[in-house]
Amino acid sequence: MKNGLGKNGFFMILVITTIILVGCTTTIPVSSNINDFVMMGLRTNRQDNVSVEIISNIQDGEIIVMNQAGTGQTGKVIIHQGTVLRKMVDDYMVAKFSRISDSGDVQITVTLRDFSVQDYNTESGGMQVLRGLAGGSTAAREPRMVSARITATIDIVGAEINETRNFVASSEENYIGQFTSENGNRAFANVVNGANNRLLMQMGAFFEEIGM
Repeated sequence: MKNGLGKNGFFMILVITTIILVGCTTTIPVSSNINDFVMMGLRTNRQDNVSVEIISNIQDGEIIVMNQAGTGQTGKVIIHQGTVLRKMVDDYMVAKFSRISDSGDVQITVTLRDFSVQDYNTESGGMQVLRGLAGGSTAAREPRMVSARITATIDIVGAEINETRNFVASSEENYIGQFTSENGNRAFANVVNGANNRLLMQMGAFFEEIGM
């Protein structure tokens, strides 16, 4: 005897779930705090006279949340990532270089290129169907994964230096529920702040590598 749900029923569950999720938009309160581990690993450069420019292609506001494959959206969130990340990079550079001026001998340009987030159910399709057959809403009990990804570039130009480095920083976290829930909001905020701090760690390692 065949399962009464069938392929068409399973497909309809996925479609309905997607429609519900796509219609949801929530604001994520992301912290601009630089974590202690990043600051402990920072060695202040007191020698080089540098000028710093931060260029951000990352905007504040509504961000589309993609699925695991990156082929479709699972919802939308409002994140002031452009402002938050720019502030974190600026605070880091001020702490890193004690001699910053518009007429610096070395020009450092930090370009914040792209930011994206993904959120998806980590259960198999079969388990999702079984949860649906059990009756009642399953959204509050769904095991999910949220991840954030940043791409950036640093260009350093001076009389004796010419360096360029591309960066990809990411963070992910498991949670139970939906990103519109308190658990989901917290997980989103954590991974965005985590990705931001990992970018700063990578920048610090790059400066150490080239002797700055």
